[in-house]
Amino acid sequence: MTRTALRNPLRHREGEYEIKFETYRFYLKCIVDFLRDEYNEWESFGEKAIERSQGLKRFSNPDQGYLNRFLKNAWNTEYIASNARFIDIDSVKINNQWKPIQVYYAIYTAGEALSYLVDGEKADSHRKCLRKLSDFLEKRRLPPWSFAFKGPCGKRRNEHYPVGFPRALSIPHNLRRQGVKPVEMIAKCLKAEHAHRFDEDFRKEKGRFKYKFDPGRTTILHFLYRLRIKSNYRDAEIFLADAPESDIKEFSENLSEFCFWTMLLFEVFIIRRCGYDCFADLLREYKSKNKDAKQLQKRLAFYEENSRQIAQRGS
Repeated sequence: MTRTALRNPLRHREGEYEIKFETYRFYLKCIVDFLRDEYNEWESFGEKAIERSQGLKRFSNPDQGYLNRFLKNAWNTEYIASNARFIDIDSVKINNQWKPIQVYYAIYTAGEALSYLVDGEKADSHRKCLRKLSDFLEKRRLPPWSFAFKGPCGKRRNEHYPVGFPRALSIPHNLRRQGVKPVEMIAKCLKAEHAHRFDEDFRKEKGRFKYKFDPGRTTILHFLYRLRIKSNYRDAEIFLADAPESDIKEFSENLSEFCFWTMLLFEVFIIRRCGYDCFADLLREYKSKNKDAKQLQKRLAFYEENSRQIAQRGS
């Protein structure tokens, strides 16, 4: 049996916002459950990320000011997002409306630093950064970040296809809860997000048809962007919907956990590309100004313990 709960949480609460919150909550839960099932602990995942980063060549003369700008932004935002503590459930619910934005920006700003180190070009935009990161992470073969949907919509809206998933993949309904594997619900999440991007990213041009439009790889980074847009601009009510206290708390905790694992992943690749000493200097300077950044301190201890493996130059 998977970690996924075998229940129908919508039996007694079927409002529009409740259904949407339950959908997003369960997508996020399945992502975190997949991480725990696949890698067990974050330290073992960190070791796997170090292994997958081998072969990346050292980036010569990186713009340290640019890296410093985005990494400090990322660390500050992660700290704010992950260290808010509320006793009453109403405060947790209100914070859940803002937390997806904070988590997204923590990951996005760290992603700007990583995307720059991928090819030396500064993205400085959400769309370009997410595209570069999605292309880069697919090649690293570290699920669930390497999972993707890609391809055009097609005349029958079924020409897009999964990438990096197990071959025998069954994609369930988003509200199915019995017998669902986390990897299957992640596929459903990305398939749905890919369809959203068909509708939202398409721009009609001369001689171009929507069924031929391909938005590129859709990954869980795009799902996180979706949560940010929903909570910031369009449907803030989703995150204030009535839900069991356990679900409200779980949503907040899973956002923090996903943020931690993703920051770990990005930082390992950043270290490999810019050099351990360069990264450690930036991190220690930040740590001296914010001694309460516990999540960052845990990762720093891990990097110091594995500094020899991370510092090895790529071929």
